[in-house]
Amino acid sequence: MKLANISTTSTEMNSTTTSNLNRKETIIERIQMAVARLLGSADIDRILIDRSLTSQGMDSLAALSLYNWLEQETTVFIPLADLLQGNSIETIATVIHNKLNGRHQVVSSTTKEEHIDTDLIKENEIKLSHNSNYTGIENIICLQSPLQYDSDIFFCVTEQSSTNTDNLSKLFIDKIYEQQNQTRSVLVYAIKIPSMTSAALTSTYAVDMILQMRRIQPREPYRLVAVRKKQEEIIVHEMIKQLKDHLMTIDIRLLLLDD
Repeated sequence: MKLANISTTSTEMNSTTTSNLNRKETIIERIQMAVARLLGSADIDRILIDRSLTSQGMDSLAALSLYNWLEQETTVFIPLADLLQGNSIETIATVIHNKLNGRHQVVSSTTKEEHIDTDLIKENEIKLSHNSNYTGIENIICLQSPLQYDSDIFFCVTEQSSTNTDNLSKLFIDKIYEQQNQTRSVLVYAIKIPSMTSAALTSTYAVDMILQMRRIQPREPYRLVAVRKKQEEIIVHEMIKQLKDHLMTIDIRLLLLDD
């Protein structure tokens, strides 16, 4: 939106207000969907936008995941302390909306003086997909979120639906504790492999899943889990290859489970 071209007529002002409102509502929707995934809620409507996130079950680990996701998805820094002190989704979205608007006004003013087309400047705008279901972590669901802040994080690659949390929990959590001899709670996420097509490459799915995983945990170490001798094992090996070859990741551990 070019602020310099906005006149004071009521029609255009109403149009501008509606545009800003729609954009803020979109940000709220994206955050609400991300929070639902992080908290393991299958029903997005159970996540209230005007209530504090802590009162809805967000602990320090979930807050850290949301903190990383917000920074990567919106390029706006929201202090982790704010997420832990009871801010609501609506409050967070308002802060993001205002900061993005402020950046855009600065960019618009600068480029006007330099006679540069502002349509070419996109890096300070939130990247929102036309797909209303997109959150950046739409194939990830939290299976277990312990109270400890420094818990190990496991990402379980699966072909099963992420809505079937009971089956996923039985499949992964018990076996992780059994095979790893875990003595304390761990944070466990399931990453669903997108629907496979014959024309798609395994590497394509691996890259997509790595991007989603890194929105939860941007940096190593990574602990990946898959069921042995299934499609999941093929995908997880490709993910490890991509992490090592392109992201120079060193600290990766793979846990293969027996079916």
